[in-house]
Amino acid sequence: NVNSTSVDAWRAVLSSLRDREINGLKLDPTGANLSKGIHANKNLTPFARVSKPVAGSSPPNNLRWAGFRALTDDEIRDLAERIVDEIKRRGVQDSAPPLTLGEFVNRRPGSAGDIHSLAGLLQTAIDKSKVNEKSHFNPDGTPRDSKALSGVTISAKRKKGVQTPEVLDGMSGEGAPSMLTQGDLMGVLAPIATVRGDTFKIRSYGEATSKDGKTVLARAWCEAVVQRVPDFVDPSDAPETSMASLTSTSNKTFGRRFNVMSFRWLGEHEL
Repeated sequence: NVNSTSVDAWRAVLSSLRDREINGLKLDPTGANLSKGIHANKNLTPFARVSKPVAGSSPPNNLRWAGFRALTDDEIRDLAERIVDEIKRRGVQDSAPPLTLGEFVNRRPGSAGDIHSLAGLLQTAIDKSKVNEKSHFNPDGTPRDSKALSGVTISAKRKKGVQTPEVLDGMSGEGAPSMLTQGDLMGVLAPIATVRGDTFKIRSYGEATSKDGKTVLARAWCEAVVQRVPDFVDPSDAPETSMASLTSTSNKTFGRRFNVMSFRWLGEHEL
């Protein structure tokens, strides 16, 4: 759930590819020929944007744009904390979580001072974490092959119709393979991300023991899929009735109805 405020949950998801080797290509010493190669990522979490990168996460300068980004455990933790901070900020601002993935990821139209108007939630967390600083700058603080850009220097004619010109500010190297973007994070999140679920899979286990309570005589596992629906438990209140206007004590206590969509017994091999 992208509305989760658990730092550990975000760390687990973001570091799911930790230590994963990336199959790619490598140049021979002469730089003239390519061959198959494996890019190791020991104690790192890679975010490879292409299927066959020519360089790894720490490429020489002449191949810096042919590699990919990999984060350390400390960088993953910092990024997870920043994401949670932004989720909480959004919750305070809206008094509600994002209702769609688009709302969660995209920047929001508005003035420059509005929350997430210059960059989406994930990109804002990346920017605040400073994980891309070493890609923009050398250790001594001098720029590498990325320079600062400002919307102020762009002619008014080219900015016609732009409601928030501040979004044009940034670094020229943004989006390079050596830099982490919200798109890289969504590559990990997309298969599993959801803003809310009203369908739940519930599994239960039971066992029968001997009189001494120590010897297990039989075990059973079952699985039910249940779905929350708009109707209340007691139909005397219409589904659109606000919680403050409910008349039924049952509805005040139990809320919406859950329907059992399916039920089955499980074998131990299915666990």
